[in-house]
Amino acid sequence: MGFRLFDARLTTGFGAALAGGLAHVATEDPVLVIGAASIGAIATAFLAIRAPSGTSPSLSIAEPPAPSDAPHPGGLAPGQGRALLEHLPMGVMLIDRRGTIIFANHHAGEIFGGAGLLEHPFSILRSPKLVDAIEGCLYGAPSSTVEFARPRVLDIHMRAHVLVLEPDDPDLPDERDAAVLVVVEDVTALHRTLALHRDFIANASHELKTPLSSITGIIQTVLGHARDDPQATERFLGMMASQTDRMRRLVEDLLSLNRIELNERIAPRDPQSVMTIVAEVADALQQAAEDQGMNLTMVPPTDPKVMLSQVRGDREELAQVFRNLVENAIKYGLTGTEVAITTRRDGEEHPGMIGVSVRDHGHGIAREHLPRLTERFYRVSVSRSREKGGTGLGLAIVKHILNRHRGELEIESAEGEGSTFTVWLPIFEAEAVTGAKAGTKTRTNQADAA
Repeated sequence: MGFRLFDARLTTGFGAALAGGLAHVATEDPVLVIGAASIGAIATAFLAIRAPSGTSPSLSIAEPPAPSDAPHPGGLAPGQGRALLEHLPMGVMLIDRRGTIIFANHHAGEIFGGAGLLEHPFSILRSPKLVDAIEGCLYGAPSSTVEFARPRVLDIHMRAHVLVLEPDDPDLPDERDAAVLVVVEDVTALHRTLALHRDFIANASHELKTPLSSITGIIQTVLGHARDDPQATERFLGMMASQTDRMRRLVEDLLSLNRIELNERIAPRDPQSVMTIVAEVADALQQAAEDQGMNLTMVPPTDPKVMLSQVRGDREELAQVFRNLVENAIKYGLTGTEVAITTRRDGEEHPGMIGVSVRDHGHGIAREHLPRLTERFYRVSVSRSREKGGTGLGLAIVKHILNRHRGELEIESAEGEGSTFTVWLPIFEAEAVTGAKAGTKTRTNQADAA
């Protein structure tokens, strides 16, 4: 280890003086003395540049060490880097040149089966794609990204970024140096979103293709052998009008669903009277219920507070929610029965919320269908839904509107006993206290559970 005698700024001067002094002792020729001094200055400057980091010659020319209170590189104190890695919401692993896992954070342990990863070979990761990518990096392949299913849970999709780490000194490799960095993230939500998108496109295409095919066939018939048959033409034109109306409803529902999804994360702020909106919807659909031989009744609330309750909401969207539920009750209820609308507030499971229930006396819904009723294009009976003019998007629209309003949809049904759809919305005055979360809740009654 060398000794530090001079600051780097004196290096060239020292070299020049030393070389010049030695030349003067050997000869008094001024030209040779000046030349020797120049060579000494150049040589010492070159040594200053080439001196290895952390070492010094006998007459050190290195810069003074940083004070002990100097800031840490990147602003991190010792130990903070490891703490940050432990708290990352992604799995992080370091693998050395021998293929041993020398570091794995907590999330990596959860993904690959516990804290026993350290000092094990990377082959225990039980993912052939990931193992092949790591092995390739250890043997000279470039960094890569792979996707794989989580061990023992095939519906959980992971994405791993396998990165090659360059050694500090390639000429002196240490087998314990980290050679590969693996960062693993959960992409299950992305896969599910893409699957939903594919299903939505396929279902929407099918729903539009069916009436289009019918209309095309009708047009060909009218232009063909039914051209001179007024009665047949009139009947076919009626069928065409029905299919066109079906397409119109489907397009309107698709546009409505798209508009609602665009604003779903923006909670409405305007106060609205729930009772006023429900009463307007009931009045508008009274004639439709009578046409089906049904009685639409709005049961007066027993709690006077319900009449005054307000929620933060979009008036048109809330009206659409209640209209969809009442129309479904009219469509699927039995002729001669009643559709009842009731309101209440502060239920046992919904404190600080107001509930609006729509009860029908139809055939009811089997228990296995309840969790999927709010999926797009899902129908309990496809033929019956199309016969009634349904698009399969009504309850999906209801769900997304309630998500925006931080509300919930509760479904109770049993076969042969009808169904009750209840909308729960946070009351305006208690909104800050309840902290009601968005979502869709389904449950069956005791008779169905039995």
